[in-house]
Amino acid sequence: MNISYGLLGIRHTVSEIMKERRRKAMLPDTKKVLADEMEAFCAQKASEYGIIRGTNLAELQLSVTGEGYCYEEIAMKNEDAVDFLQKEKEELTARRNAMFDRIWTLPIEGGYYQDKSSMKVGRRSGVKRDGGPNSLLEQAGDYIENSGIDFPTEEFLQRIHSHAWSLIDDADKELAILQKGIAGEEYVNEQLRLYEGKYRVLRNIVLASADSQGNTSEVDAYIITDKGLIVAEIKNYGNENQRLHITNDGRWVIEDIHNGNILKRIDKSPVEQNTRHCLAVERLLRQEFGEGCHIPVIPVIFIANNKVAISNESRSSVIRVSEFYTFVSSIQGTQTVPKGIQDRLGNLLNEHNIGEQEFKVKSRRRMMERLEETEKVFSRYVRYNNEVAAEYQRAVARNTPVNKTGRIKAPKPSIMTIAVCLIPYLPIILFGWTPEFRIVLLVSYTVMLFNIPLGLLAMVVLFIVLIG
Repeated sequence: MNISYGLLGIRHTVSEIMKERRRKAMLPDTKKVLADEMEAFCAQKASEYGIIRGTNLAELQLSVTGEGYCYEEIAMKNEDAVDFLQKEKEELTARRNAMFDRIWTLPIEGGYYQDKSSMKVGRRSGVKRDGGPNSLLEQAGDYIENSGIDFPTEEFLQRIHSHAWSLIDDADKELAILQKGIAGEEYVNEQLRLYEGKYRVLRNIVLASADSQGNTSEVDAYIITDKGLIVAEIKNYGNENQRLHITNDGRWVIEDIHNGNILKRIDKSPVEQNTRHCLAVERLLRQEFGEGCHIPVIPVIFIANNKVAISNESRSSVIRVSEFYTFVSSIQGTQTVPKGIQDRLGNLLNEHNIGEQEFKVKSRRRMMERLEETEKVFSRYVRYNNEVAAEYQRAVARNTPVNKTGRIKAPKPSIMTIAVCLIPYLPIILFGWTPEFRIVLLVSYTVMLFNIPLGLLAMVVLFIVLIG
């Protein structure tokens, strides 16, 4: 009788399973419906945002920036360069801030610096809350646009903002170098005015050099003395707690004064630069006074600040302006230059002065414009992706079956799962065990369906109780 009831139960279970399978077979494939709905939605949104699906975003970024992402060089005089760079830096900063504000309004999780100098956004930003943009984007990963880059699309905006900041930083450094150089020249020229009664100082004389490249020779200061014509180059290198080190082979480096670590290498040698100036003025003197001209041309390099330490191992004259009188007094082996020749020297230099020349200043405005265009393009992709991610949640909810209470129906087990679960019960039906033993097995097997260790424990405990 027990066996008959058991077989009837199994037969009924199998029958119900087959009926459920036939019913489900008649229902639409929810996965296919979900995919079709998402494809239709993505096509519609791509059209609205002007997006070509599957576009390689790295190639897209290159096409937007193009060849225009490079410095634009503008020729101007030194006195105009500071004002130009200052105004452009302010413009670049305003544009960077506007970019920050636009990105901040997007549905992106992350962190934003209050001074707008930096941001950390995207799914790798470490910010993720349940139901937030990052969480939804990851769930809808099969439908969002992220082709061609190995990081989240929204993180591209962080990189664009970082590039914009670097442009401002570069402009600031260039401006600081230019301002420091001008401040150094003003300081040295102010100190040289103390010697105007004794020496004649000519500032910013530019000669048309006769070298093979046709370059001009712009000297910071010519100082006419009775020892000769001093060609002075002014440099404002280094700062407090730093040392300017000129090695015996002519290399110039800035070092940490405490540990000797090299902080900066000066690639363009001031000595070579001043040597070219000396050669240019020597050619001019030979043209004026003949090949037998013996007026000494003496190079010197002024270090314009008193904060940096100086370690000069070379034979070049590298001094502070406060040491100038001692330097002139120490010049040996030259004949005294008569007053009349000194006057002719001054007149000659003034006559051949072609005036201050323009030099090329880097403008970063065009590069910032390209970054802004890229930011606006990728913002469209971010908005598109977020709308797709939100729709994916709605589409999943629409295609998930629910019961009358509004709760999601739990998935029914497969026939194979049910059959495997029924196998342990067969011995209870088929063998003539005592009712007590049947009860132990029935309880133990049922517990095992949920927790195997707990089921084994129940079996042991029940056997102990049964034997006892």
